Amino acid sequence: MHTQRIPEGFEEPSRLDRAILVEHLLAHGRPLAEYEIAREVGVPGDVSIALKRLRTSRLVHRWNDLVTPSLAAVRFIEVMRPEDVDLALIEGRRDQSVLETLLGEDGSPMSERSLTDDDEAAVEALERLDAAGLADRRAGLVVASEPARRFALLLTL
Repeated sequence: MHTQRIPEGFEEPSRLDRAILVEHLLAHGRPLAEYEIAREVGVPGDVSIALKRLRTSRLVHRWNDLVTPSLAAVRFIEVMRPEDVDLALIEGRRDQSVLETLLGEDGSPMSERSLTDDDEAAVEALERLDAAGLADRRAGLVVASEPARRFALLLTL
């Protein structure tokens, strides 16, 4: 996976965000109350503010006090960490290579045609990534979505 520079002062809040999203919400597989997350998380920081950052990045959903990971967050883990999920779900798909290519472009739009190069598997992968909220497509151009970029950054810590 590509690497990104972490902005000054960004690392500590990001560690809390990652702990909440990856180690608690995605690991539990069920909605958690904010107080449950605050009680279990082992990283210092304000859980309420971290949840607001994650919600703004479209990586979690909130219903009153309950928090769940978004579809984009769940699919990101399925695509980028296939060892963490049933391989039958992603077998034969090009989702990971297409997403890695998009993330490696530093936010610069790519032509859909150059990305898929008339490869039917790549076209289908791009459609799945778009449906999951991991790619943004407009006028023949495609970029990694903000949730995908944010999650990739959290995983580099």
